[in-house]
Amino acid sequence: APLGEMNPNYYNWLFHTTQFADEFYKWGHGIVDDLWTTGWQDMKKIMIPVPPLQEQNEIDDFLNAKCTEIDALNVDIQTQIDTLEQYKRSIISETVTKGLNPNVQMKDSGMEWIKKIPKEWEVNRIKYLFKSTKGLSITKENLIEEGLPVISYGQIHSKMNTGVTVDDDLCRFVSNDYSKYKSSKIEKFDFAFADTSEDYEGCGNCVYKRTDDELYGGYHVIILKSVNKKDNRYFAYLFQTDVWRKQIRVKVSGVKVYSITQKIINEASVIIPPVQEQKAISNFLDTKCSEINEIIMKRKEQLEVLNEYKKSLIYEYVTGKKEVPEI
Repeated sequence: APLGEMNPNYYNWLFHTTQFADEFYKWGHGIVDDLWTTGWQDMKKIMIPVPPLQEQNEIDDFLNAKCTEIDALNVDIQTQIDTLEQYKRSIISETVTKGLNPNVQMKDSGMEWIKKIPKEWEVNRIKYLFKSTKGLSITKENLIEEGLPVISYGQIHSKMNTGVTVDDDLCRFVSNDYSKYKSSKIEKFDFAFADTSEDYEGCGNCVYKRTDDELYGGYHVIILKSVNKKDNRYFAYLFQTDVWRKQIRVKVSGVKVYSITQKIINEASVIIPPVQEQKAISNFLDTKCSEINEIIMKRKEQLEVLNEYKKSLIYEYVTGKKEVPEI
C-alpha cells in the first residue's frame, strides 16, 4: 500500500517499463528463469523516482493521451495485416479450386468437401500419391545447437511457417547420429504435417520442402513422401485452404489437443489439375503471395517501430529524462 499521497497510474506506467522489469529480475533468486522469484524483502530495496504529485498527474495525463494515439495506430495497422492475410487466403483458395481461367467449364467432383471442379481436373487420394512415415523419436531434450536439421510440430505450427516452403528459422538440430533413420528424412517435394494441434484451425498445418537441403522430421510429425518425385507446389497451396482441411478436421479426435493420424491424412482426397496448369497456378501464387507477404512484413515492421517508440516514450517521461510539454 502507498505510504504517501500518490497517483497510482504514474507508478503503473513506471512498473511496466522494461527497465523496471530488469531491475525487479536483478533482485530475484532462483535456479532457472521458470523458477525465479523476487520477494517483498528484496523488492522493497528497489529505488524508484518519486516526482511531486502534480508532476505525477501531468505525466499520467500526457502518457495516457500519447499511448492512446499509438494504440489506435497499432489497431489500424493490425487490421490492415489481418485484411491482407484474409485476402491472401481467398486468392489461394479460389485459384487452387478453380484455376486461372474464370470461364472454365466445371463438373461434379463426387466429393463432399468440394462439389464442383474444372472439367479437366482429376481426383485421387493422398495414399496413392504419397507414402507416409513418422518423424524421429526425439524430444526437446535431444535438440542441440548444431547438427542434423529437423523440423518438429512446434515449428510447423509457427506463425512464421507459410506452409509452402521451409524457412531456415523453422529448423532445429539433433545429433548427426540420427541420419541413419532414412524413413524420417524429408526429401525435395515431400511434406511434413503436424500430427497434433492445440486448436481446430491448426489441424492440417504442414510445410512443403522445395529444396535439396538435408532435413529430417522431428517429434509429432507425419511425413508424406512424394511417389512421383515431381513439383508438388500446387498441393502445398491446396493444403493451406480451409476447404481442403474440412476432411482432416471432421475426423480429428481429442479435447484440448487434437490428434491427426496417418490414416486421416492418407484417406483425404485431392483435386489434381493437369501438370502444366499446376505449374501455372503455382507460379502465379508464388508471385502473388510474395507480393502480399512483402506488404505484410512492412506493416509488421511498422508495429515494431511503434511499440519500441511507446516503450521509449514511457521510460523517458516516468524517469524525468523528458518533461511534459506545457500546453
